[in-house]
Amino acid sequence: MALIIDPDNLNQGDLNIVADLAFTLSGTGAANRTVITGATTLPVLADNEFFEIRKSSTPGNNGLYRVNDASPTTSAITIEKIVGTDPVNLVAESTDCLGTTGVASEKSVHLDVPTLTFYLLEQGNLSVNGVTMLAIHSFFKKRWKDDQSLMDSAAFPMIGISFAAGQWQFGVDPSGNNSGWKPAEDDVTEVIKTRRLIRNAGWDELDSTGVILRKFFNVTTLGTFEDAVNDKAHYRFGSDATDLTAAIDFEFAGPVNEPVQYFREFGNPASCAFGTTSTITRATGSFLTDGYQIGGQVTIRTAEDVGNNGSFVLTAVAALTLTVTGTPLTVNAADTTAQLAVDNDNAFTTFLRIRDGDTNGKTFAQADLAAAGETGIISKKIPFGLSNVTDLDISASDATIASTPYTEVLLRYLSGAYNRDVDTVGTPRNFGIVLDVGTYSQNQGVSAVTAVFTSANIGTITLGNYTGGTLTIHEGTDKGVHTISGTPVNNAGTLEVTLTVALTAVATNLSFTLQRTTPIVATREQIYEKTQFQLRQAADIDDTSNVVNGKTADGIMVFEGANLRVGKLAPTNPNGGGSGVFIEGFDSNDTNNLFFFDNGAVQRAFPFVSAGTFTFNQLLVDDTDGEFWLYFEYTRRTTNSDIDVVAPAGSTYDLEGTLGTYVVNDYLQISGFAQAENNGLFIVTVVNVSGSDYTVRKVDGSAVGTLETNQTVSVDENPYPSPQAILVDNNAGADIVGAISALTAAFDFDYDNNVQGGRTAATNANVVLVAAGAEKAQVAVVKGLIITRATGLAFSILPAQERNFTP
Repeated sequence: MALIIDPDNLNQGDLNIVADLAFTLSGTGAANRTVITGATTLPVLADNEFFEIRKSSTPGNNGLYRVNDASPTTSAITIEKIVGTDPVNLVAESTDCLGTTGVASEKSVHLDVPTLTFYLLEQGNLSVNGVTMLAIHSFFKKRWKDDQSLMDSAAFPMIGISFAAGQWQFGVDPSGNNSGWKPAEDDVTEVIKTRRLIRNAGWDELDSTGVILRKFFNVTTLGTFEDAVNDKAHYRFGSDATDLTAAIDFEFAGPVNEPVQYFREFGNPASCAFGTTSTITRATGSFLTDGYQIGGQVTIRTAEDVGNNGSFVLTAVAALTLTVTGTPLTVNAADTTAQLAVDNDNAFTTFLRIRDGDTNGKTFAQADLAAAGETGIISKKIPFGLSNVTDLDISASDATIASTPYTEVLLRYLSGAYNRDVDTVGTPRNFGIVLDVGTYSQNQGVSAVTAVFTSANIGTITLGNYTGGTLTIHEGTDKGVHTISGTPVNNAGTLEVTLTVALTAVATNLSFTLQRTTPIVATREQIYEKTQFQLRQAADIDDTSNVVNGKTADGIMVFEGANLRVGKLAPTNPNGGGSGVFIEGFDSNDTNNLFFFDNGAVQRAFPFVSAGTFTFNQLLVDDTDGEFWLYFEYTRRTTNSDIDVVAPAGSTYDLEGTLGTYVVNDYLQISGFAQAENNGLFIVTVVNVSGSDYTVRKVDGSAVGTLETNQTVSVDENPYPSPQAILVDNNAGADIVGAISALTAAFDFDYDNNVQGGRTAATNANVVLVAAGAEKAQVAVVKGLIITRATGLAFSILPAQERNFTP
């Protein structure tokens, strides 16, 4: 059924006057069933239907009932009292019944005058889709005008403060007279949820003295839910991301239009005391159960000390103690008049984080008061932007996420800044949250001029993963990569990493990363999928020794096209390290599509990193001594058309023209002369005129050719092969070399910044791949390879089988 906006679609129940209604077999308390009888004049009712009895000569027999009879008839029905005094046996008398089976005649509203409580019942036209407050107000006005018994017995129950804003009050009439009218409490057994059926409005509930006991505001979401039937949003009060119970689901699935209680006065707790200037205590009961939240407030009135009245932000909540910040409290060991209320009007966030089974992921959304244009909650309708669609960047099922590499993606909310070079070498940026992919990162490293590096706050780490691996220190004198000796250990909560070489400086709070001998990597899509999975869990997702509730933690990252922007949402870090987010251990092919927001909310990106894969054959994999090396074919090439061979003699000549700057004993690869004898690998023996005239000798000692002039010639520095050949560095500054244990190996290259051997940064690199085994694979050399400004590069080397090796 649809949302009721017309008061005529509400009904107290069609009137049936039963001339001979009798009560028999009446019970009491929890077993307050009774049987009503009448000739054949009882209303037609179905099992479990609600109806009302009025005008009984015994007031306790009046009130709201539910049919508890599998086969009710018009002459005898077993019924159960819902609220009020237990019924008693009565002989037949004329009595009114309100409610009859049928959508148009069933009872959907009950006004219980003795308790000044109204009920909304999910029958007739009223369903879980609810009813607007305007329709309720209009219905009440009609009933008070038309139903003399209501006019005689009770004050009008409510007042509208602002129809447009959806602000209302119960328990006071338009003339300002207080009555204490209120909505019924939820009844799980009877499936009565009056407050939750009210739509498009917030309200206050006042007692008969005018004190506000409860406040509700309406959460309405703007935007569409992909599955309007099943997608359910949730919310959190306060700011405590560590509270694993803080996430509260809305009552109904689909776009939200529901009331949420944000204020409730519980009165004076047992042995209430202001123990210190910042604490409030009680002897029994629980502040936790009452709903106080860190980041929310306690509001106090009628305290014995006037200065203790007001609203105070909570910094800690325990069962028997509240800790507040702000204006100091006046110490009072026993305050018998202070009235305490949960007041969460200052901090509220709503979330939509759903997965559609295992078929696809969905985008996430969250909104707080600021996003809704509010500085605090008042009892009105507040719209929040919340919507979702299919997330095209999530394809892995939850079952898949339980496997590698997803299980190796760990989220660490650090207690201090994690410093890491990103966009500029030597200028570290600081981050507070680190995603480790198979790595272990922290910001509490300690160096003491020994080979033992330590760190507190271990968190989640499998020490054996890093046996013989590396420790990268990201800052300070010992910044760089260090080899781990043996296996790191946990010494009573302190991580101890023994290195093969002692460090040289005394330093604390060092940012560092442990890496395995065989790294585990994850693509940006896999990292995103695991992170979104974590943010759907009402569980601890922080892999430090602290706690962060995934379901109420802020979003971490977003995809924009092919680019993953990490930390863009400025997630709150409850451990204090900052909102910036960085990833360690990602697939180097993703480097150029990752953007990191630091603690200052400034976007940082690595210089362009070329990346690719080496492919080997099975001979190299099976060879226990299989290794590979990547060399520059040359680091700098000078090509001009005015190059001469002058005074050739034996294996020597003078190389003249527009040349580079060389020194004695530099090796040069010369090509382009017409005579092959004048080309080849040479060594500089004399610098006649730097930049234009050098005496060079052919390294292999063979004779050079004759005089040549004005030739277009290329001169390569640091050529391979030569004693000055240079191994190519990867993006981390380490040589691209390694043992071969699989058919492929990934590599990366700092395209924008690499200046090895005087090469020009941000230019293509001509490289040579060399591989060799011992007993199974021959030496192989592949030339003509070029590292371009690209990812997905693929270089193959496939040596022949070794048949002539003797160990």
